Amino acid sequence: RGGDMVANVTGVLDYSYELYRIQPTQGADYTPANPRPAAPDEVGGRLNVAAMNTLKYLMTIDTGIDICGPERDVECGGADAAEELGRQRAKLLQALYGLDASVIGLNELENTPGVEPLADIVAGLNELYGYEAYAYIDTGVIGTDAIRVGFIYRIADVTPLGSYQILDSTVNPLFLDTKNRPSLAQTFEENSTGAIFTVAVNHFKSKGSACDDVGDPDLGDGAGNCNLTRMYAAQALVDWLATDPTGSGDPDFIILGDLNSYTMEDPIDAILAGPDDTLGTADDYTNLIYDHLGLFAYSYVYDGQNGYLDHALANLGMAAQVTGVTDWHINADEADVVDYDMTFKPVSQEALYEPNAYRASDHDAVIVGLNLLSQPPTVDAGGPYSTSVNNGVWVIAAGYDPDGRELIYAWDLDNDGYFETPGYEVWYQAGAETGIFTIAVQVTDTGGLTATDYAVVAVYDPAGDFVTGGGWVTTVDGKGEFSFDAKYRRNNPYPIGAFTYLIENTGLYFTGTSYDWLVINGGFSWLRGTGTFNGTDGYTFLLSAVDGELTGGVDTFRIQIWDATGVLVHDSEPGAAEYAAPTTPLGGGSITVH
Repeated sequence: RGGDMVANVTGVLDYSYELYRIQPTQGADYTPANPRPAAPDEVGGRLNVAAMNTLKYLMTIDTGIDICGPERDVECGGADAAEELGRQRAKLLQALYGLDASVIGLNELENTPGVEPLADIVAGLNELYGYEAYAYIDTGVIGTDAIRVGFIYRIADVTPLGSYQILDSTVNPLFLDTKNRPSLAQTFEENSTGAIFTVAVNHFKSKGSACDDVGDPDLGDGAGNCNLTRMYAAQALVDWLATDPTGSGDPDFIILGDLNSYTMEDPIDAILAGPDDTLGTADDYTNLIYDHLGLFAYSYVYDGQNGYLDHALANLGMAAQVTGVTDWHINADEADVVDYDMTFKPVSQEALYEPNAYRASDHDAVIVGLNLLSQPPTVDAGGPYSTSVNNGVWVIAAGYDPDGRELIYAWDLDNDGYFETPGYEVWYQAGAETGIFTIAVQVTDTGGLTATDYAVVAVYDPAGDFVTGGGWVTTVDGKGEFSFDAKYRRNNPYPIGAFTYLIENTGLYFTGTSYDWLVINGGFSWLRGTGTFNGTDGYTFLLSAVDGELTGGVDTFRIQIWDATGVLVHDSEPGAAEYAAPTTPLGGGSITVH
């Protein structure tokens, strides 16, 4: 393997293709320094996503006749014989089995009508697992090349959400799909939490063949052929993802695959800058391999030089949910003599082949660990509601899930802590007792996250007692003077009365103009209605009072006033619960329940 040590070599010194080589004539001293990794390094997380180049997994045998691709008119380029294909499949399956990832983006899959390499891969993996572990995203042919990208996913971990989407020249002319293979995006939902994320798998134009026909020659700057073609594709990719092409409604995106660009090259810079093309802004992407593995990370070896063409780049929100990253070095460090290809290999070299994961491809796989953050739902229980004794009222909740998941509603109508009444709109049946009763609603999304909200039901008796009061209390704003009376008339569902409240030294003056309900329970009273605040109407108030003679204590009073937008503008007893019995004693005057 690359990195191992060889000493005391004896052989013939040869010079060809601008390199010196030793053709050994006898054995040498070999010292392993880079042992084969039995498994990928741990990356943590509940989920992991991976990307791997398959080294042209085409099920159509390459006989030299151009019969592959969407039009069956391009060279196949995969295995030359059925035996080679079998050897390739065995190695590829072992590599994917070792990855054991929740989502795997794959490059260099056959792109011929009627041929589905992903179905074959999934069947082979499921046979290894002994159960239906994986499924694939069925896209059919994509683009015009003999090969394409694709996804497989672990059924127990994630579920595809919505349909896949494709980036090609019809979406953005900057993305030349005659050079780059079209990019593929799919949104997934984590089964255990309902968290949502979108993965885009890619295979940009290689450095190996020219793009002179589109004005993109090798400039001799080290980036090789087609650098601009890849850079424009990168810009188109982040612009496209910024539109949420799958309609997920979720902001988490990760870019995977063979971008045929090293980490310091222009295409990677274009992705890191995000759709606004400016580094240091909120739409930037993060190079996960660089951040987690450092400058000398690698997944590919070319002419003895290490680097990585296989990338994992996440937008900032997604990057914050990454728990670890690794390159599984089962391919790049291995000599190609042990791969599946039998071309030009004598029998002695063919015998080195083993049906294991090592040299399943010429690129190492990249793996990313994720602990996704699911956004909880919200719910509003509505209210306050009101009804007369022995009657009822419909109570209605409104829930929202920022991840777009379905919500299940349940109500606790008797304040016992159990949400046993299903539905977002339910009937509340009042009994014979008056009072302010607390109810609650809970919503649960498909990921198990919940939200709860509370409301009150004011139960009144239109044939019951009435209340009067007058006097003053000390408030944080000064002396609050009040006068009120409220009662029900026969056959009238709304109370009648009068209410005034003023704090002279601050100029606060409130007058009640209409009344919604009056609840009296023993010595406790609550009156809700609307009125004018310093001459402006549209204000809501809640008056709470206690007749101390009936409760065995002292008379107490509280007033709360809200503006038309629901903002609390005055509270004579700040900090107390909205419907709590008042505790502020009267400085003078009295309150009487009749």
